[in-house]
Amino acid sequence: MSNLSRRNFLKTLGLAGGVVATSSFLPSLLANGGRVLAQDIGLAGTVLITLAGPIRIHTYIAPEASALVTSHIIETENNLIMVDSQFLEPYANELKTYIDGTGKPLERIYLSHQHQDHWSGAQVFDADFITTDAIATSVAEEIANGDGGFGTPRAPEGGVVGGTEIIDGVTFEFEIISDAEAPEQILIKLPEAGAVIAQDLMYNNAHFFPLGNNANWISTLEGLRPLVDDGYSLMFNGHGLPSSLGEIDEAIDYLNFQSETMANASTGQEAIDALIERYPSYGGLVLTSFVNFMF
Repeated sequence: MSNLSRRNFLKTLGLAGGVVATSSFLPSLLANGGRVLAQDIGLAGTVLITLAGPIRIHTYIAPEASALVTSHIIETENNLIMVDSQFLEPYANELKTYIDGTGKPLERIYLSHQHQDHWSGAQVFDADFITTDAIATSVAEEIANGDGGFGTPRAPEGGVVGGTEIIDGVTFEFEIISDAEAPEQILIKLPEAGAVIAQDLMYNNAHFFPLGNNANWISTLEGLRPLVDDGYSLMFNGHGLPSSLGEIDEAIDYLNFQSETMANASTGQEAIDALIERYPSYGGLVLTSFVNFMF
């Protein structure tokens, strides 16, 4: 799919975003342990807080109007590290309000991949915004072509590579994935928490982006299975609520059905209808519209 086609589509999606009523985050809720949902703190999006080993992971999920896109905030003892920065302006602003309410500084933002629904909200935040050289170049080119989402777009800096880094006493393991859902993606493993931040390698109860390389994508997911033997159990997805590594089977089933459907359908709408019929409870319906680019 060309950048222009994606740009026009995402701008159309952006017009659907409404005004969000925000409220300050209540720090006392964190002290209670367990999980806190947005219904309790007055957000338009959904927030799920996961207690995992030495950290808390705050997951912000935008509403259906923004395709259930997620941002994950890793709370260490002193700082916050965020993965992806939302798409539509109202939800980026709401996320910032939530973060400001925690009382801890946002130290940096990692961009997991080049798709705009995960980066156009970055301009709302002051923290360092970083990713791989290849992803940074792709985003910079998109912005140079006039596609920045809203306001004054902010491109990430490059420099992220595979390997291990200790951030505020917490181990982050970075793996660079090629040619799956996107041309390049960052996978983050948090071994002390038993957590994998997979972003758009995994979706939960949401339709998968249909323009990836499904064969390589499935192979990548298969390669994550052995992490269970290493103590990993938590999966943090690019669209929808967090899940477990056990959801890999369902993801592979979806991708196989998606590939088969798109190969056999006569029109894009026929393929879309088949996906919705097979997965009637899935959100992120706007993502199925990308099927039309294959016909």
